Amino acid sequence: MGLVITISREFGSNAINIASELVKHLSAKAKKPWVLVTNQVLEDAAHLLNVRTEEISHVFGAQEKSLESILLSEYTRKKAVTDNEVKEAIRKIVRDYAERGNCIIMGRAGSIIAQDIPNSLHIKMAAHIDYRIKNVMVNLKMTEIQAQKYIADTASHRVSFLDYFNGNLPDNELVDAIFHINRLSSKEITTAILKFAESRKMI
Repeated sequence: MGLVITISREFGSNAINIASELVKHLSAKAKKPWVLVTNQVLEDAAHLLNVRTEEISHVFGAQEKSLESILLSEYTRKKAVTDNEVKEAIRKIVRDYAERGNCIIMGRAGSIIAQDIPNSLHIKMAAHIDYRIKNVMVNLKMTEIQAQKYIADTASHRVSFLDYFNGNLPDNELVDAIFHINRLSSKEITTAILKFAESRKMI
């Protein structure tokens, strides 16, 4: 099995920038380039299930979608897919990436699905709620009230999503380290994660 780092994060923490920097640093030290796995999981799942991304994007979004609503969707093909089928596709895709190695998996239950891989490092990015609200307001062009609600809805959905993968466990059972983005600089976090990876002989 390959080398894999998973990064879970609180919505609005802007952890994607740190993940991108890690990919650059890790690739510079490796024979095989590292890749960042995030939005392509949705595209890969749609391809695997032979549906459009619009039909399954709700599984990654803020609410579940019933089989009835899927059947009524203008995008639905002759064979509809259920939420559980989408989640199983996600499990397979994320696992495949993790086993191929040299990848950083953002969210998508990566810390759970890749938990048993020996050459793995599991990180969580956290941030104060005010910090996250400000980021969501800027990035998604929302008011403060809208951003608060969006963060709450997303958190609620993630509980349901992770519960499917038996992942509603305390952080100390799923991750190796937690970094608070609003208390540490991106450089400090990136350097620390690289040190962890080096100590585990991942680089």
